[in-house]
Amino acid sequence: MYILALTGSIATGKSTVLKIFSEQNIATISADEIVHKLYDNQAFKQLALAFPIAINDNKIDKKILKKIILGSTKNLKILEDILHPLVQKEIEKFILKSKEENRQIIVLEIPLLFESNNKYQYDAIAVTYCDEETQLERVLLREGMSKQKLQFILNQQMPQKDKKERADFLIDSSTGLEDTKKQVKDIILAIKQIIKTPKKNIH
Repeated sequence: MYILALTGSIATGKSTVLKIFSEQNIATISADEIVHKLYDNQAFKQLALAFPIAINDNKIDKKILKKIILGSTKNLKILEDILHPLVQKEIEKFILKSKEENRQIIVLEIPLLFESNNKYQYDAIAVTYCDEETQLERVLLREGMSKQKLQFILNQQMPQKDKKERADFLIDSSTGLEDTKKQVKDIILAIKQIIKTPKKNIH
């Protein structure tokens, strides 16, 4: 089974690209979606202890939590230390399940692949990217986002340039949806070719 890790900076098209992979009958999982589920389950007690102000009606108020995190490197680290190990466990379960289902290719969307200290299992990395103007336009469409908040997030992340240098596959999401779909399909074809090619014995 071939495991592709999908990553990229904020608002560079990761969710769109993951959806395209899924539409091509590739099994996918999103770290962000796992996190949203963890808030109400495995991570709730730890988050409630760490950020009691974010508890509203016995649930994590995500808007309050976002306000606490954005602008505070210390609080962001506390949050990541709670969430990252739990996310990794869920991804490991998904990999095992996919192996049992004899999946040929799976895609793991891990936004903080390079920034987290957790060791994820993968065969190659695909990085989404776009120009700064497009990135800013997309971010400002999100509720509660601003240039200042974007800058704080970018300061915590590896620069796009460095991520692109570490990629096995690059996906430019600023060229329109149809072109992005073509890029994804080309990657799937390339991976299938890699799977077909027999590995040479090194003596």
